[in-house]
Amino acid sequence: MTFKCDFTAEMRLRNSEWQYLSEQELLELLLAPGLSLKKAKELSFRLLERLNSRKDLREVRFQDLCRAGLSPRRARAFLAARELFFRVRGKYLFPQHSFRSSLDIFRYFQSRLSQIQRECFFSVLLNGKNRILGIRKISEGSLTSSLVHPREVFRPAIQEGAVGVLFVHNHPSGD
Repeated sequence: MTFKCDFTAEMRLRNSEWQYLSEQELLELLLAPGLSLKKAKELSFRLLERLNSRKDLREVRFQDLCRAGLSPRRARAFLAARELFFRVRGKYLFPQHSFRSSLDIFRYFQSRLSQIQRECFFSVLLNGKNRILGIRKISEGSLTSSLVHPREVFRPAIQEGAVGVLFVHNHPSGD
């Protein structure tokens, strides 16, 4: 069975007023393909009932989605949509693009790291034109610290033949 929006949500979508849909309506649309309207509403309600805030939607894990009643396939689709959102929001740089300033680096990583609740340290491997060769998570620590050893920091850069290296880490507090 295909998903059909209720009249008010359908009218808002026709007018490109996505910003006025509730979180539950947006979840219904995301979870709906192949489900009845009743089942999509039930799943979205159950998911929002388990999660108390928008922050929880940013941090929800695969297991949490499955416990809320989503199939593994729908849980993966939800997580993929969320990751796509963070990449687009963060002006995702593809490997052929170059970092030109510290602001480019901030924009690239800010949306990705803001959702991580532990301090992490990353090594960004660059070629001679400051294009991304790879990103390696070097360390994941606790809420307030992450231990980093030079051996782990430079090993990926040497193995990949990187010309340049950037180091990035987050503060779960938001600083």
